[in-house]
Amino acid sequence: MVLALGQVAPVILPTAPAQAAPLDGPWGAANHGYRLPVEITPTADGSALYVPVAVDFTAAFVAAGVSGLSFDPTTLLVHEVDFSGVIASAATSFQFDPGPAFDPINAAVGELVLEVVAPTTLAQTRSYLVYFDALGSAASGADVTDQVVVSTGLFDEGEPAISIDTPTGEWWYQDQAGGFSSLLDPAGADWINWSTQMGSSGEFRGIPNLVFPAGFFHPGSTGHTTTVDIDGPVHVRLTTLSPDGLWEMQWDLYPSHAQATVLAANSPYWFLYEGTPGGAVDETSDFWADSSGSTATLDTAFTGDIADPEWIQFGDPIADRSLFAIHHTPGTETDSYRTLDSTMTVFGFGRSGLTSLLSGADRDFSVGLLDTANRL
Repeated sequence: MVLALGQVAPVILPTAPAQAAPLDGPWGAANHGYRLPVEITPTADGSALYVPVAVDFTAAFVAAGVSGLSFDPTTLLVHEVDFSGVIASAATSFQFDPGPAFDPINAAVGELVLEVVAPTTLAQTRSYLVYFDALGSAASGADVTDQVVVSTGLFDEGEPAISIDTPTGEWWYQDQAGGFSSLLDPAGADWINWSTQMGSSGEFRGIPNLVFPAGFFHPGSTGHTTTVDIDGPVHVRLTTLSPDGLWEMQWDLYPSHAQATVLAANSPYWFLYEGTPGGAVDETSDFWADSSGSTATLDTAFTGDIADPEWIQFGDPIADRSLFAIHHTPGTETDSYRTLDSTMTVFGFGRSGLTSLLSGADRDFSVGLLDTANRL
């Protein structure tokens, strides 16, 4: 199993009008006048992926021989097809996120987030037909089930928070602190367990606990500003600005995982998972495993650069679940792990002791829960 979420090679092919299908096979949406073929090659990992692909529907209309039409996002419908264009699945979940300068006539551009269902053990090209039409057409789009449910104005452990409920876990994000304070698996176990209790019993925990010693992006902090920029059925985006305005983070949450991007950084930082695998640390049965092939129970510490592609897994065999964390940006910075007082994990990408080793913007990380404790 390879943890490489979001690492795909998308290919967008030119579209054509209904009377000249871009791929062989039937026209799968009778009331739609246009369709756009999309091909992606995900890195196989045996589970569903959610892949953002850039799309330009204005250019697609022009390629189909028409111009001046107003793209209607409510007409969107996506089918997965086989190599000959025959429909393999008519129930593909998706979401269209308009770009910053979106205009339905002149710049109908944005990202289409596609659900890639259960990739096989070998990477393979997956093909999709994206049906669309203009405002005023008879075409109707798909009704996609909301798998990423956002609730604002809540509190977690007494602190203002946003809840993001997904099929794999319920994330609690303290919006004025810029950090995740709880991550509940489907059985209700909390893999973070932040609280106001002192030290390792609560207040040290959290994700990503990015900036030390300033305490930015850490549960329990204050003064951060968070906005919900995107809220759709398979993709939610949160953006948080630090109290001093010099740091900015973006979180993209999908049904399978959360992906973080550091948009602005003012000094060295790290990315931490400080929490409680399966709800509580058991140093003799819970384990860690990483991309270098190393594995041990939680009572075994390490310091060193995790091999690219950098990922680590924390598993609870009794709960038969695990948490994974990925650093998508290659590098040679030291990573480290230990427990603190046998009650919480202290894992960090780019951490050596109390020294932060990461720098710069546009670094990406992913975190999520897996419904298995099998070592990856």
